[in-house]
Amino acid sequence: MKRCEGFCATECVTGYCPIALNRENDWYSDMGYDVPKSCKDCQYNTGKCEDCIFEESSECMKGERE
Repeated sequence: MKRCEGFCATECVTGYCPIALNRENDWYSDMGYDVPKSCKDCQYNTGKCEDCIFEESSECMKGERE
């Protein structure tokens, strides 16, 4: 599946990013939460326009896909 290079999920900026939560709270991964190794592996990184905070904004990079 092709993914938008400019994709940014709502969770990335609202404080629900699992990578950021794991860095902020040492116990996050110890409690069994799934922590991806990178943003590319994150379950929130769907690459779908409807899941992107930039959809229908001037920052949208529609068409710039891998």
